[in-house]
Amino acid sequence: MPTLINAGQSPFGFHRIHTFMTCPTKYYNSYVSNDEKPLNTSSSLIIGCLVHTALAHRYAIIKAKQENKLHDYYYPIDAIQAQAQQEGGEWLNWIDKSIRAYETYINADTTIEFEKDLKILDVETVYEISIADIVLTFRADLTIEKDNKFYFIDHKTCAYMTDIATDGYEASGQLLAYILYGRKQFHSIFGGMYINFIAHGGQRSEKMSTKFVKVAESEDHLNNFEDSVYFYAKQIKSLEDKSSIAYPRVQSEFTCVHKYGKCQYYDKCFGSKQN
Repeated sequence: MPTLINAGQSPFGFHRIHTFMTCPTKYYNSYVSNDEKPLNTSSSLIIGCLVHTALAHRYAIIKAKQENKLHDYYYPIDAIQAQAQQEGGEWLNWIDKSIRAYETYINADTTIEFEKDLKILDVETVYEISIADIVLTFRADLTIEKDNKFYFIDHKTCAYMTDIATDGYEASGQLLAYILYGRKQFHSIFGGMYINFIAHGGQRSEKMSTKFVKVAESEDHLNNFEDSVYFYAKQIKSLEDKSSIAYPRVQSEFTCVHKYGKCQYYDKCFGSKQN
């Protein structure tokens, strides 16, 4: 059977820090509690995961060809179908749309230009950053060399290509980790961080587009990043082996209900409803 690449989260990535920052109770429910986790059936999340999987397979196959190696990976469209079958349920409803989004990407002029003279170094590789006694991990979607510089590429999907969807990533802890690692590992030959945006049109539209955006580098954010990660990681560590009561709740309509709908633990936190 062909190999299906794991394009999921890294073991202790910034997603964990961000979840704790957002709401410690959500962190407990996500990573500590043994209770069954509610299924996330957001169409945007499902399409994003399937397109991401297709891209991982595309670039892993290109890398194998560049290195004159045989591979046993699923081809990208087959990978979309295989993952959707593996997940089942609502995932099966978004196979066709995910395939169309992937095909839009590979046929876009920006993609054709991006892939010219491209050397792929790593695909879906987990890297580590040591911050005192804390080890922060991140999974880089794509590590490339182009024009004698090294770059990280992060694939992101959105329903529509708007400024709200594509702005603000210079403050993202996930991407600050990429940039910090790149500077420490590659020094002057680190070219920076790019986001590969793919708009799939959501549930209501067939309008699809792609866009490469270089992430602006904020020295203020980078200078404060390690201290912030260390602070929150120590908070997480201090709550190890504690019950859910020890994890504070962030009780805010902006936290409990976000742009994708209610937090998946909303009902669990709400308890029995009283009128």
